[in-house]
Amino acid sequence: ARSAPHTPPPASPAATPHPPIPTPPQQRPAPARIDQVRAELDELSDYLRKQSGQGEVRRDGDHEGGR
Repeated sequence: ARSAPHTPPPASPAATPHPPIPTPPQQRPAPARIDQVRAELDELSDYLRKQSGQGEVRRDGDHEGGR
């Protein structure tokens, strides 16, 4: 029972850095990042659509490998 109190002290300092307090202020630049990610997703989706016509993506969708 005495060894149990020794466990919480190390956990307390470790728990302090876990809650990110500076994260809420960083939400302001987040919309710009979201727009950038959306643009990248659009480019990737177009790229995949073009490749799906070649059959590269369809191969994975059809599971030709037998996995």
